Amino acid sequence: MLNTKTVWKLTRAAGSFLRPVSLSEARETLTRSLNTRDESFLSLVQKGIYEKKNSPYKSLLDAAGIGFADVSQLVRAKGIEPTLRYLYDQQIYITLEEFKGLKRLRRLGVEISVRDSDFDNPLASNDFESYTGGSTGVRRRVVVDVAEWQRQSAAQLIFLEGSGVRQRPVGLWRPLSPGSVGLEKVFVYTKIGMPPERWFSQTPTKLNRESWPYHGLRAYMTVTARRWGLRQPKLEYIPLDQAVRVAQWLAKKNAQGQPAYMDTNVSSGARVCLAAQEEKLDISDTFFRFGSEPYTAGKAQLVTDLGCRAACHYIAGEAGTIGVACADPQAIDDVHLMSDSIAIIQQPKFLDAANPVDAFYVTSIRPSTSKLLLNVEYGDYGVIESRRCGCPLGEIGFEQHIHTIRSYEKLTTEGNHFLGKHLIELVEEVLPKKFGGGPTDFQLVESEQDGLTRVSIFVHPRLGPVNEKSLLSAAHEFLSSRGEGEDLMSHIWQAGDTLEVVRRPPYATAQSKIMPLQIIRQPDSPQGRAQ
Repeated sequence: MLNTKTVWKLTRAAGSFLRPVSLSEARETLTRSLNTRDESFLSLVQKGIYEKKNSPYKSLLDAAGIGFADVSQLVRAKGIEPTLRYLYDQQIYITLEEFKGLKRLRRLGVEISVRDSDFDNPLASNDFESYTGGSTGVRRRVVVDVAEWQRQSAAQLIFLEGSGVRQRPVGLWRPLSPGSVGLEKVFVYTKIGMPPERWFSQTPTKLNRESWPYHGLRAYMTVTARRWGLRQPKLEYIPLDQAVRVAQWLAKKNAQGQPAYMDTNVSSGARVCLAAQEEKLDISDTFFRFGSEPYTAGKAQLVTDLGCRAACHYIAGEAGTIGVACADPQAIDDVHLMSDSIAIIQQPKFLDAANPVDAFYVTSIRPSTSKLLLNVEYGDYGVIESRRCGCPLGEIGFEQHIHTIRSYEKLTTEGNHFLGKHLIELVEEVLPKKFGGGPTDFQLVESEQDGLTRVSIFVHPRLGPVNEKSLLSAAHEFLSSRGEGEDLMSHIWQAGDTLEVVRRPPYATAQSKIMPLQIIRQPDSPQGRAQ
């Protein structure tokens, strides 16, 4: 929530809070940040871990006999990533379950209960509190440091320049609340001199106990922006089932010879594209800036079929900006790892004996991230490679790229599981191709009914009559073809009538994301209700 410290801080900074940043200033900011990477990391470790009481990281480091001098010597001699790999080998890491507070930390003779708040970054300015979207578990509290937004502004401006879309009218389809993502986007675009022309929200904009801090900060930003001759957009409620209204605005801008730049999550963007297809609206040349979910081949095909372009950033509430889209990509979700603020090492995660993935372990570099992360398993995996590209971020020195970013959160039932990558392909490509619709019209949902685990394929009613027997047959046929383990699992599901078809719209998260995989937890489960 917004606090008095923030109000005072923003009031005193009214003259510069939303002062547009120039391209040269943006480059200088990121260059300086990259050049001071080692010093920033060591300062964060010293002040945020070794000088903090009750730090889970310090408990592990002390148990391993690793002092700050040891970490400092390793970083200066070998660099941050080799140091992180050494620490991992000494069992200095946090698992996904520990980070979520679902499992006690037991390593190196240490056994302690950990809570979400134990990983709060004590050096971050707690300007106001927000929450994650809850797409992989319970919504977790995060603190928002406006300094992180200002850093994001620099990266976003350089990306826009490299993509050739800096002069386009900007539209948002992001909620004001819950979470700070909507406000963050308005701040960033205003800061780089591109205040959104339209701001659509997937959630109602009513003033209530949870939303009032966001309304308050939005009002303050509106007044401050006027000092720089920048107007702020009116907030308009457009629910998911009215995506055609967003498509109509994009078509209007296209007709005026001003193709738009549309910032939204991947699922909402797919809905806009489907609405444009169905209503025969010309939104070609629109540039979609996606985020919040994996940008997959099925959704990418939907975008290109309409003559549009898209790019997807990699941002997480606890870690801030992990990756910014490359303007010279070699994959549909190719991003530059923002290595000035985040370090990632990969370690094998054996979901089963035959299917290891290279899991991301994430570490904070700068003091403005909400959570202080040191080799934290993040539930994601992908391909990390070093290459020189032709875009401005590469020219600055961001040479590490990430692509094919996926979550290994999975559906588990009857003692087995299917990997997320196979399930995503099923609901976003295979089923739409056979039965119509698009990537957001199908969803796999795991739930417990009368003590038995059920897996439902949600099919949006808008598709009309669907032969459920044929759909189940197609799903089992596809899953069986993925490998021996998957073939066995499919037969188990068939024998137990585990898989069923449910005609209803897919679940959306609190921030209006439609995840291909959805797990409904029981009310007394540690992870709460529907994600």
